[in-house]
Amino acid sequence: DWMEGLLAGRATLLVTGPSPRPAAFMAFTTADGAAELVLGGTQPDQAVLALPFWTAIMLNLKQAGIRRVDTVVSAANVGVANLYARLGFQIRETLVG
Repeated sequence: DWMEGLLAGRATLLVTGPSPRPAAFMAFTTADGAAELVLGGTQPDQAVLALPFWTAIMLNLKQAGIRRVDTVVSAANVGVANLYARLGFQIRETLVG
């Protein structure tokens, strides 16, 4: 379960922006040359940072030898779906209900 993994420290957490109110964050796990983006977000007033922050994360993962990145995004979250499409992600499956 993703929440247990985060709480148990089995995910890497990257944060940008000054304390005490970070602007954006991303939690991910890696194994066998693949990464799973578990949870990420930006402060509403800092949404402009999403593309450069996510791009930096993708570059970091590539430099670390990661060959595939997976995530799950709600189709209702059009902004995030568009962000991932802009980063080159492909939709492999959709869930309804």
